[in-house]
Amino acid sequence: MVNRPLMQCLATLMLCVTLPVAAAEPPAAAVAADIDQTLTRCLDAPDKQSTGGQDECIVDATHAWDARLNASYRTLQDELPASSRPALLAAQRAWLASRDADLALIGAVYATTRGTMYAPMNANDVMMLTKRRAQTLTRYAADLGYAASGEVPPLAAKAVKSSEIDSAARRVKRRLPTSSRNIVRTSNERWRAFVSAEQGLIAAVCPSGKSAAGKACRKAQANSEPAARLALLKGLDGLIGAQ
Repeated sequence: MVNRPLMQCLATLMLCVTLPVAAAEPPAAAVAADIDQTLTRCLDAPDKQSTGGQDECIVDATHAWDARLNASYRTLQDELPASSRPALLAAQRAWLASRDADLALIGAVYATTRGTMYAPMNANDVMMLTKRRAQTLTRYAADLGYAASGEVPPLAAKAVKSSEIDSAARRVKRRLPTSSRNIVRTSNERWRAFVSAEQGLIAAVCPSGKSAAGKACRKAQANSEPAARLALLKGLDGLIGAQ
């Protein structure tokens, strides 16, 4: 049987550890809420209380978020001007490379844990990569509408210093087995390449020029990825060697 206190903590994390979504369009918000609610019901179902059952719930939610991501990508692609679509493609390709490197990092961290109860947590961390990207693309599509009106809702993410991310990454690297340390380096390099590519997409979805709305949008969007990165690294650091 699965550890219920642990899974209750997991359910809380799935609701809270997400990128802030600023005023997403109602249909998109409804889809996101439905995925989360379906996952919660599945995790609470009497016949899903084994580790395998919990894994199944999270894998199903991951597939749902992947479908949401693809739909959000197509929506954004359709709404962007043709001249900005290469920026979307470049950013998404860079994200895919970063995601794959992060999957390897997550796998390396969970390889140091002991106990089947960590399997659902592993699946959840994998799911969160796709969920966050789906939410980001949904938010970008909404921002195009706000750009036209000159209004940009503020995001909750706080600015994170590059030194904070570097420090967290060094700690994870230091605590992992020597054989896994190159995985941390690759993950960091690909994440930074993604953030660099994402700047072109942010410029395309935010109001142009030096307007207050444009500056606020670009700053808020630029803060989101570093905040998520730091949260991921700190979470993984806390799991290394867990039993």
